[in-house]
Amino acid sequence: VRNGKDSLVSFYYYRNNTTEEFRKLWGGRPLPFHSFDVFLDCYLGQWRSYWNCINAWLPYRHCENVLLIHYSDLKADLEGNLQKIASFLNLEISSEQWPGIIERCGFKWMQENSQKFEPRVIPLHIPIINKGGMIRKGKVGSYGDLFTPEQEKRWDMIHKEMLPDEAIRHWCDHGGKLS
Repeated sequence: VRNGKDSLVSFYYYRNNTTEEFRKLWGGRPLPFHSFDVFLDCYLGQWRSYWNCINAWLPYRHCENVLLIHYSDLKADLEGNLQKIASFLNLEISSEQWPGIIERCGFKWMQENSQKFEPRVIPLHIPIINKGGMIRKGKVGSYGDLFTPEQEKRWDMIHKEMLPDEAIRHWCDHGGKLS
């Protein structure tokens, strides 16, 4: 899970980075959004997929075969969370393997190798997004670059409506321990 505002900003850039080749396959769609304001209005008005996804998974958070991890926790302690994931999956990883795993899960390596993460239409091998459009900033809290104070208030009001439990909302926003 990632902070919803950060996720939305990331999705905005992703969505506006679709290639011309991909759009041609879909009759000119998806059209890029002319501004973040228009994108936010669409998202808050009809899509709301962030909350739909969160609410779909929350009932399963205590199941033994489900592990929810927050992006900000990964950023704060990548190695510790990778070990948590490995333990959850019952993977035995040697001490020699860990440095390579940690490096390849780091933002710097991912950005330098972004072509590995950029989706393609198979079997045509047409790129869906422009080069460099998948791994952008990787920062926590960068939503402040686009959200106005009024937009944040609007988001927060819907956030509270869609996730009425304050502890869950706090976890979605900041990470940490999930109850």
